[in-house]
Amino acid sequence: MGKRLKEETRIKIVKEALAGIKVGALARMYDIHPETIRTWIRDYRDSIPAEEIPVADEHLQEMQRL
Repeated sequence: MGKRLKEETRIKIVKEALAGIKVGALARMYDIHPETIRTWIRDYRDSIPAEEIPVADEHLQEMQRL
């Protein structure tokens, strides 16, 4: 039985990937297989408005906070 993440969590991870965080880093951070994240990116990238994608600088600050 696999772990199921809520759609909002999946979208958050896709936004982080689109902002420039490497899939491998996200996979380790969230303990998810990289190919799963790539699938989510394909599924969600067209439905995420560009203004909702965080700027890479904001992401670096968030990564450092974690």
